Amino acid sequence: VLLIDDEPEIIELLALVIQRKGYSFKSALNVKDAWTIIQQDHPPLLCCDISMPEKTGLDLLKEIKEQKYPCSMVMFTAYAECERLREALRLGALDYMTKPFDFKTILERIPMWLELGRKLQHPMDASLAEQISHLKDLIKYSQQEVGRQKKTA
Repeated sequence: VLLIDDEPEIIELLALVIQRKGYSFKSALNVKDAWTIIQQDHPPLLCCDISMPEKTGLDLLKEIKEQKYPCSMVMFTAYAECERLREALRLGALDYMTKPFDFKTILERIPMWLELGRKLQHPMDASLAEQISHLKDLIKYSQQEVGRQKKTA
């Protein structure tokens, strides 16, 4: 798992949760450093803040899609930025979380996020029907979450 946020405290909190599940992680404080890690380690899951100085999480997501890098990408934000979250989902983000984090939810979702990232990196390991079904479930869930965000905005 690659954690990307310009706030080291956020990375530390997420790292505790990820380690609790037994997963390894690396971290980056900006998009430039994240790309270095991506090219070296090929992580199946990227967890990235949307709002960062210089390049944003959306910039990274666009680059990931342009480079056709196979991974799951989960975005997070401190604000219920409905427009930016919709943009992230439209660009292919798998999911999103708002700060402050609900760590129980993160613990529940990490296995699914990683599984899909690994399947994207190794598509022959899963049947196409399984992948399509899984993606449909994720899209439905993401649409429900965006709907909830609209209602609270």
